[in-house]
Amino acid sequence: MYENLVEGRYVPWDLLVKDMPKEYHNDIDFIVDQLDWEGNCDANFKDNHYLEPVPVADTRAEGYLDRWIVYVRIKKKQLSAAK
Repeated sequence: MYENLVEGRYVPWDLLVKDMPKEYHNDIDFIVDQLDWEGNCDANFKDNHYLEPVPVADTRAEGYLDRWIVYVRIKKKQLSAAK
């Protein structure tokens, strides 16, 4: 969590550092180094990272289409999903 405001609400510092070793909670250099600067500046981000939702069941007759929205790709394989 690298935003200090989300939907107009203040995000506390402990949420930023909650998954970092305690000895680095106030080490700004360590925290900033956690960012993937090259990945975040990728001019072709969508082309390199977009994952198409995977249809799970054809339920269009019932008025909707059930799909998995994939959030994780490991070694170019979609190994994790959420509905």
